[in-house]
This record gives sequence, C-alpha cells and structure tokens, in this order.
Amino acid sequence: MQIEDSVNTWNLQQRMAHYKIPGLSIAVVHNGKIEWARGYGVMDTATQKPVTVQTLFQAASISKSLNGVGVLKLVQDKKIDLHTDINTYLHTWKFPYDSLCWTTTDATCIQLTSAFSRN
Repeated sequence: MQIEDSVNTWNLQQRMAHYKIPGLSIAVVHNGKIEWARGYGVMDTATQKPVTVQTLFQAASISKSLNGVGVLKLVQDKKIDLHTDINTYLHTWKFPYDSLCWTTTDATCIQLTSAFSRN
C-alpha cells in the first residue's frame, strides 16, 4: 500500500516505522458490511504476535470525533437539540448527576469539556 504526502511516497510499513507504530488494522466498510480488512505489524512488541483482522484495538480518541459527527448529523436532521439535557434522549440508561455536575447536553459532550460546576 503506497501513501503519498507533499514530500514523500512511503509504503505503509515505512510510515509505521517512521511514526513508531508497532501494529494497526484497516477495514473498509460499505453499507454496514466489512468489504476488506487487513492487519499490519505486531500487536505486542515483546511477543511479536502479529496483528490480524481479529485483533481488537481500543477505539481511543477516534470515538470522540465519530460521536461528534453522529450527534451533529442528528441535530442537522432535527432529531435532537444540541442544548437539551442529554437524559431527555437516553431511555435505557441515564447520565448520573451529583452536586458537582451540572446538566449535560449534547453540546457539552462534543465540546470535550468537563460538565463540572465552576462554582
């Protein structure tokens, strides 16, 4: 797999080495179905166990931006209001509030800011 930027043409393994990424997986999803998937590198540098398409990774920070896009799509479609208490939309679970926390809205969730009171 070749990757081009404004300066270099690198293959994926060269870019992984440059950024010190021991392993990763890539999947192409079309209409909710995985069309192609492949693992690269190792999942554990100590054991050198290779990454496969079954290797599980934590979503980490990517889930924040994906959640934000999903929330804003719902706002655009007028299915939710960005400034309404999030518990209005939660049916099987409620966001727990306590004396330190103010009402949490969808806007608070996608701002990546704390919902703790400033008092």
